[in-house]
This record gives sequence, structure tokens and C-alpha cells, in this order.
Amino acid sequence: MGNDIYCVDDTGSFSITAGSDVDSIFWLVPANGSITAGQGTSNVDILWNSSGTNQLCVEFYNQCGTNQSCLDITVNENPTADISGDLLQCVESLDSLNLDLVLSGQSPWTVTVSHDGVNEFTITYNNSPAVIPVLDSGTYTIVQVTDGNGCTSAGTGTGTLSNCAIPTATLSGNGSICEG
Repeated sequence: MGNDIYCVDDTGSFSITAGSDVDSIFWLVPANGSITAGQGTSNVDILWNSSGTNQLCVEFYNQCGTNQSCLDITVNENPTADISGDLLQCVESLDSLNLDLVLSGQSPWTVTVSHDGVNEFTITYNNSPAVIPVLDSGTYTIVQVTDGNGCTSAGTGTGTLSNCAIPTATLSGNGSICEG
């Protein structure tokens, strides 16, 4: 009939082979899905709106009765990735600092991070909460997170690393000290 594991907002295509004795076909879709095309035909497209485990069924009708075939469907939540942190680092420091990262969904997660909207890098995590090590000043955002179920979504939040210079001062005066 079709695949049996999906992510929220996926569209699944399902088909059945109906015999020549079938007069009509009716698809029975669980509450977490909606038909986008094909009701009454042997091919149907279903948009999965929310997570859950249910059955997708199709009924076949003719003058002699009804028959039904069903498939268990699992729809997984899309993962989330939320980055946060407001860090300050001295300009001369070569130490890496850590932004906070909270993940949901099924581990492992593959997270694509953007630095100032252009430089992207990918890190894989097995646990949440986690950290994103950063060295360069700028703004960091999550471009995408994919979890162990293969579900994908955009991340939320921002983390920033700002540099500050070591303060400088110049001592001035007349240069003479009196003993006394």
C-alpha cells in the first residue's frame, strides 16, 4: 500500500490493486491525516498533520459486499533545536566557549549551525541538552535539525559571542616624586 512511517507535515502516497470485481473504493483516514488527492480511486495522497500511531484503511465495494485492507501508520513529531547564550570573550583569548542547545525528537540529531548567516557547519549529538562550541564572534542560529527518525525542521533561538578588548590605560604626570 505504501510506507508506514512518516514525519508531521509529510505527504504519503498509497495505492492498492483492485480486482475487476470492485465497483468502488473508499479510503478511511485517521484523524491525524487528511486526503489531498485521490479519494475514491486506487491511489491516494495523504498529508500527515500530527503525530500518532493509527491505521489507514481502504474499503472495496461491489454488489456482494465489502472488504477492507489496513496498514498501521506511525507519524513522528518533527524534532526541535533551540540555541541560546550571550557570551563575551577577550579578543586575545583562543579559548572555545559553549552556546547552549536543547534538542527534542529521537537521537541522534544532526544539527546544521549558521555563523552570521553564511558560514555553516554540522555537528551530530547523541544527548540533549548539549553545547555548541564557538570561537569566532558573531551570531549563531540553527539552520536545520534532523533526528534519528529522519524527521527534519528548522531550529529556533540565537546565540551570540562578542569580543571585548583588554582595557588599556596611560599613566601621566610630572614625573617627580618628593621624599618626605
